[in-house]
Amino acid sequence: MKVIRQIRHVASLGWSGNLLLVEAIAALAAAAAAIRFLSFRRAVNFGAVPLGEPRENATALADELSWTVGAAARILPFRTVCFQQGLALQRMVRRRGIDARLHYAIGKDETDRLAAHVWVSADGRALIGEQHDNIFMTVATYP
Repeated sequence: MKVIRQIRHVASLGWSGNLLLVEAIAALAAAAAAIRFLSFRRAVNFGAVPLGEPRENATALADELSWTVGAAARILPFRTVCFQQGLALQRMVRRRGIDARLHYAIGKDETDRLAAHVWVSADGRALIGEQHDNIFMTVATYP
């Protein structure tokens, strides 16, 4: 039922919203392929595209893109985690002239095993994922 509600919500977005959703689905699929088939260094470069022309209302646009990537991730038939979502969002946001940074961190999960976490920030705030300083230590920021 949750997926049906999301599909109905997406249907109400109109053409521009649906085009963003299609872009997000394609970006998530490409990010998943990059992570699966490329080296780590080449995979993180997927999101680190050159900045596009700046747009007005950058904050609102970044929030809309974040929501769209999250919605696309929930309706895809395959699982996407923070890494795929982060790469997809960073690519979409940077193409629109917003300087988004991908943060890669490591730490221990609840079972004391090594874990990684990714989030994307712009203008000092997280767009997708959350910064967990008490659990994860940032080891790299891209680009």
